[in-house]
Amino acid sequence: MTKLRTLSAAHRIAACALLSGALLCLALLLAHVPAQAAPAAQSTPRTTPRTTPRASVRPATATPAARPSATSVATSPLATPTRPPAAQPPAGASSPELIAAGIQAYLALGCSGCHTLPAAKAVGVFGPSHAGEATKATMHLAADDYAGSATTVAEYLRESILNPEAYVPEGYKLVKYRMPAFTFATEEQVQALVALLQAQQ
Repeated sequence: MTKLRTLSAAHRIAACALLSGALLCLALLLAHVPAQAAPAAQSTPRTTPRTTPRASVRPATATPAARPSATSVATSPLATPTRPPAAQPPAGASSPELIAAGIQAYLALGCSGCHTLPAAKAVGVFGPSHAGEATKATMHLAADDYAGSATTVAEYLRESILNPEAYVPEGYKLVKYRMPAFTFATEEQVQALVALLQAQQ
């Protein structure tokens, strides 16, 4: 009986010793683990993900138009001042000087002996009147029996002076005194006569 008590007491002591040792080991383990984990945590650097900076995009701005230089303005055809075209005389118009020369030629060549022309103060009776001759020339060009080669009033008047037989107005085809060809007149006289007669509207 005494021996059993001694064994159970020894068992209790041994159990207590084992329990105390286990608690001590546990305490040491708990104290050692954080100490080991902390340096590990400190030695491992935290890697933060790098962010690629966004390229700053500036809003597009309108490029100002280049101002024209003085040289380009000077050479530009739009910048070159141009004179307005001179006023052209109406079709059929003649200068006063040429008309005056025509009156002189009209009298010098003897046209006043056969024709009437108030501008030259001529009162001939054998040939047709030259009053309103430009209007008459337009009508003669459009006549069905016109056989000349003129196409304009000026050409018709010149033809009537140099080749009067190309067209004889109605009422003068049977006259005794036919107009001769004034081929002996100078070119200046012919031009002046044409200008004079073309001015008779």
